[in-house]
Amino acid sequence: PVASCVPEIKVRKNTVYSASRERLLNISCPVTYCAEVPTVAWMKIDETSKYIPINETNHLTITQERTGLKNIISYLSFRNISTHNNGVYRCKIFSTNFSLESHNININVSDSSYLTSANNSTGFSETKSDVSWLLYVFICLGILGLVVTVMLISFLCINICSRNANSRRNK
Repeated sequence: PVASCVPEIKVRKNTVYSASRERLLNISCPVTYCAEVPTVAWMKIDETSKYIPINETNHLTITQERTGLKNIISYLSFRNISTHNNGVYRCKIFSTNFSLESHNININVSDSSYLTSANNSTGFSETKSDVSWLLYVFICLGILGLVVTVMLISFLCINICSRNANSRRNK
C-alpha cells in the first residue's frame, strides 16, 4: 500500500492573540505539506462572515520560513497594531490539487500599554510584557534568598554541634 500524505495547518481551535495598541504582533500559521510547497494566504472575516484577503501594507507584512523538511510557517505581522485590527483571521494554503483553511484566529487589541499574549484552547497562555523581566528578577532573588538561608542554617548547626562536641571533650 502507498502511504498517503495529507497537508495540514497546525493552528489550534480557539486561538486568541491579545495585544496592546501600537505594538508589534506576529501571528503564525504552521503548515506541513506533501510534495509542492503550498501558497499561504491570509484573510480577515468581517462581521457579515465575508472573507477579506489580507494585502501587505506599511503596517502589515506576510513572511514565510521553512522550519524543516515539508514544514513552513507563515507569519502575519502587525506593526503599530490598532483596534481596527480586532477580529477573526484565518490562513489558507492552496496548491494545484488542494486547498485548506485554518481554524479561526481571534485578535483582541486593547488600549492597555503592556500586554501582548497568545492563548489557545489548551488553556496555555504565553504573555510578553515590558515588565516581564521583573518576574525573572524576583524568581532569582527568591532562589538566592533560599540558598543563603539554607547555608546560614547549615553553618549555624555545624558550629553549634562542634561547640557541643568540644565542650564534652573538655569535661
